[in-house]
Amino acid sequence: MRNRVVPFAALAAIAAGLLAGCGGSDPPSQQDFAQKADQICADVETRVNELNKANPQSISDLTRFIDQLKAAVDDGINRLQGLDRPEGDAGATAKQFTDTLDTEYKDQVLPALNQLEKAVIDRDKEALKAASKRLDAVKDTKSNQLASQLGAKKCAK
Repeated sequence: MRNRVVPFAALAAIAAGLLAGCGGSDPPSQQDFAQKADQICADVETRVNELNKANPQSISDLTRFIDQLKAAVDDGINRLQGLDRPEGDAGATAKQFTDTLDTEYKDQVLPALNQLEKAVIDRDKEALKAASKRLDAVKDTKSNQLASQLGAKKCAK
């Protein structure tokens, strides 16, 4: 089963590109926002890399892995959305970044992960390939471009 489910390395990259986060009393600068976002992206990437070390062997291991991956990404997105945003154009870009990231996750990544999970449970090789392709297609997203524009390099990759 391990050899049939190869897309997990790709999930790490996707998950890492999907995160950021914190707050303060005065509006942060664009640089402060980017640094906090990058800290959260790095944290999520670390969590995903730790999950990847588990090397799931059974169907229950694989579904648990996917559920833990979803939770890690979800947590990162929530933390990112909880960040205080800068004022002005940078704040508008930061809001667009967090909103876009959330939409991309819900509309593209989460359905692909759900498809992957169902394929694992059903032991459906063709569905596994399709889910992997769907996940691979989530690259160079609008949220990556916005993160780059903000200076959040870790979130932009």
